[in-house]
Amino acid sequence: MPISFQPVTRHNFDAVLGLQITPAQTAILPRGFGACFSLARAYLKTEGDSFNYFPRAIYHDEILVGYIMLQYDPAESSSSGISEFFIDHRFQRRGYGRAALTLAIEWLKEHARASHIHLLCELENAPARALYFSAGFKNSGRTRFFLLHV
Repeated sequence: MPISFQPVTRHNFDAVLGLQITPAQTAILPRGFGACFSLARAYLKTEGDSFNYFPRAIYHDEILVGYIMLQYDPAESSSSGISEFFIDHRFQRRGYGRAALTLAIEWLKEHARASHIHLLCELENAPARALYFSAGFKNSGRTRFFLLHV
């Protein structure tokens, strides 16, 4: 499945902001979830100036199917993560999430030289948990915090 990450630019900005998850997912995710807040956090560097942020639109061929925010601290290979990740409700359960997660892991291994990758997942989000577990992520013992050693 040809999945690619493309930068969020003025050309795809409105389409990225138009991506939506299901109402059931919206009900369990924290306020501030979504591309708009994620892009603002990247612009404002809310994790600190040392972090590099990579907001990316997820495409299958030429079709926008989702959004992901990759981040890392170049000075510390253990600070690599996926801080936002979702597939639009119209494209869920078609393998795009798995393909995009695989690409994200490879991207962070190559560009961030990550020794491990972290992400947050609402424990009530069973489909996301299953996806992350199938990719090798483990619950770190801290609520909502998942870790993959690469």
